[in-house]
Amino acid sequence: MTAKLKKAAGIFVAVVLLFGIVGCGGKEQSGTDDPDNSGTHTGEDDVPVVEETDAYFIQNGKTEYIIVYPENIGNVENRAVNELIDLYYEATGEVIGSIDDSDISGFNEEMRYLSLGSNKLSVAAGIEADKEIVGSNGYRIHTKGNSVFMLGGGPWGTIYAVYEFLNLQLGYEFYCDDEIVFNEQKTDTCKLIDVDMNVKPSVEWRMSGMGEVLGSMSYRMRLREQAFSEVWMSNAEIGVWHNFFNYVPVEKYLASHPDWYNSTSNPTTFCFSRDVNGLKAVVVEQMKKLIEDNPYLEYLTFTQPDFNDWCECSACKAAVRKYGAESSTQILFMNKVAEEIGAWLKNTYPERSVYLYMFAYFKTLEAPVRKNAAGEWEATAPEMVLADNCGVFYCTQGASGAYDINDPINAKYATLYDQWRSLTKNLAVWDYGIDSNNYFAPFYRFNAEYGSIKKVINSNGKLYFDMAAYGSKTSNWSRLFAYFESQLMWNIDTDANKLFDKFFENYFKEAAQPMREWFEAYSLYATIHDNNVSSMPQTTLDFFLQKANEAYENILIYKYSDEALYQKLYDRITLETISIRYLYIRDYSYAVQDLSTYCAAMKSDIYRLELEKFSEFITIEQYIDSLPA
Repeated sequence: MTAKLKKAAGIFVAVVLLFGIVGCGGKEQSGTDDPDNSGTHTGEDDVPVVEETDAYFIQNGKTEYIIVYPENIGNVENRAVNELIDLYYEATGEVIGSIDDSDISGFNEEMRYLSLGSNKLSVAAGIEADKEIVGSNGYRIHTKGNSVFMLGGGPWGTIYAVYEFLNLQLGYEFYCDDEIVFNEQKTDTCKLIDVDMNVKPSVEWRMSGMGEVLGSMSYRMRLREQAFSEVWMSNAEIGVWHNFFNYVPVEKYLASHPDWYNSTSNPTTFCFSRDVNGLKAVVVEQMKKLIEDNPYLEYLTFTQPDFNDWCECSACKAAVRKYGAESSTQILFMNKVAEEIGAWLKNTYPERSVYLYMFAYFKTLEAPVRKNAAGEWEATAPEMVLADNCGVFYCTQGASGAYDINDPINAKYATLYDQWRSLTKNLAVWDYGIDSNNYFAPFYRFNAEYGSIKKVINSNGKLYFDMAAYGSKTSNWSRLFAYFESQLMWNIDTDANKLFDKFFENYFKEAAQPMREWFEAYSLYATIHDNNVSSMPQTTLDFFLQKANEAYENILIYKYSDEALYQKLYDRITLETISIRYLYIRDYSYAVQDLSTYCAAMKSDIYRLELEKFSEFITIEQYIDSLPA
């Protein structure tokens, strides 16, 4: 299955006439199903038909069920309890009770409990989640007697089990923070589901830098994603990214240990070849403290500053000549650090597993590999293979995010996946799903997303992070894309068109038809024009804005009967117009009858909708100031 969009025949004809595209040829964007993909998925599309028990879960708006959770519950599983309480209340208007397991002494099938995580009740019932089957983020849901048990392979899995249970039991669906849907036929009276299911996500750890998602705990949790701090270790001294000099501050060590740095006048990175043991000792001690400060996390990073520099001393240059890539010096260093950290953990915290990640980024993007006699990538020397407790965060820096990673235009970066995969079992991927220099210009990513995520899965990637419009809310179908991306990361075999059907129907409501027609026309334009949508003909923009006006007309029924809903839908439509109006002002300002009024309305909408950045490094105020007065 590929996540290509279907094209409505009527819209196709309209867009052919509008865009004059008869006879044009566009590239086909699709994912590649590699034959060596060993990943398994038992998610949404594989859920069996759910039977019901004889017990009522809700009867006439009331429930006898109580949530049970471990007495010594951790922070993440505590969120699972709160999510079940909050979402049950949102669905029914009733509060469901909850207790810890301190007074639980056994299990019988007449009990009516919703059991979360591993606790005394689940142990007594003999129910557990097999981490080998569901992974850290997956889960098991099992009905036994009149109770339902929800257990994750790790604490995050328990949260996701809650969402699955609510979906099966009450028809719960999440689209964005202010659009949560339940099946109203089930929220008054329904019988308990009878299910035994194991679910493992396609990508183990899933992250987005999109502003609304990253900035809202509920948004990212309900999309089944995590923030940096929920996966990667940090403390008061050491951040998650670009943290070399957090570990070994220049101001503290440069004067006494100049050999640790690439320059004494303007250090931008380390030297990993001169005083290796001295530098290693400081890094190891800092990592030990970091690990102790983050008792529940498994991953830490040791990553260079955001400069395209590397050490050029004679020793480092010799290593590069020997191994074939500048990343070789850090690999040698990482393996030495990993050996000491591994030994320390074995003696001090034998129950813990910790993985140390380096960047493949800028000077370390290239891997020290070569082709063997069988035509496969292999390390240029045995010591270039990363230790089992090391990993690489491969940044697809330079790849075109508008294209599938398997497209010929991205051949270099698809090859880098395969090269780094030959050196480590622990690959994470940092992708760039937008033009970071311009968040306002349209950027079509939908055709590329399936193949990009599929490549992560086929490379045994543990984590996928899409930087997106980092830290900012954006126009250009960003909420649709956030939903779409999260569903593919969870289950790569999800039917994209069904996702779009559900999203448009529930998110845009009465405005769904014209907004879907707009989106399908935009998608068709992108496919035919080789994903080049950063500028479009004026007639095309007029067509999109016409669809927006039709959408506004369709929601007028709420203007006086439900003012809050009207305003919500109005804002959702307006958000999608921002990128189109941006192009109009930039490319066709001469065609605007009253440019000053047009720009004033644009400014007002940008502030009201709380768009925060024009690009990664340009504030919204700077863009606003550039508009004609």
